[in-house]
Amino acid sequence: MDSKNFSHLEANLLRASAEKSVFQKKNYVEKFLGFDHGNYKYWLEERILPNTRLIIEPKIKGCGISLKYEKGYLKNAITKNGSFNKILMTQVQNIPKKIPILKTLIIRGIIYNNKAMQMNSGTFYLENLLNKSSLKATSISFISFQIVNTDLNHYSQLKELSKLGFDIPPNEYTRVSTNEVEVFIALWKDKKIFYEVPNNGIVLKVNSRKLQKLLGENNYYPYWAYAVKR
Repeated sequence: MDSKNFSHLEANLLRASAEKSVFQKKNYVEKFLGFDHGNYKYWLEERILPNTRLIIEPKIKGCGISLKYEKGYLKNAITKNGSFNKILMTQVQNIPKKIPILKTLIIRGIIYNNKAMQMNSGTFYLENLLNKSSLKATSISFISFQIVNTDLNHYSQLKELSKLGFDIPPNEYTRVSTNEVEVFIALWKDKKIFYEVPNNGIVLKVNSRKLQKLLGENNYYPYWAYAVKR
């Protein structure tokens, strides 16, 4: 791939802070936040401004990881508990080992067993997906959904990730409207959308990076995203 095609992404990459890096060896400080869930109508009506653009994605069942690329090469793969796991770099076939980006790029996503569509246990993913050598690498996949060190909006991040060769989650685009969101929830429950990946819900995400920063987060979840579960 021609690196010139990614000049917009290169220009929008932020310098990775050593103090807050998920890859800091001695002191793991950056959290893998979950998603608040429950009354999504309250979230839409009380927290999010009307006509705000939303991206809707499946809540994939798997294990959160972060990948770090330096000078175009995959250097580290960190699991949710902050530990390095070599299997992510060597056996997950759809994780690109090289990309046409020279600046440091930090990507967050999910690894999951694509042959275990009905399995619900998070423990299964953490203990078996990563550590059991008997698992075939072809059954393990990675989906990326965030570039940590950029101010691009969420939709643009997904586009850039796809151009770089990463798998991204299936997604839908809408504006804040309880009625419209309910349509997508009904489609998901009827398995008409997002059936391609194992999931136990959908996630509503504010598209604007500026608005994401304004909404902020707490120690457990961002205020700019909300999960709807069965």
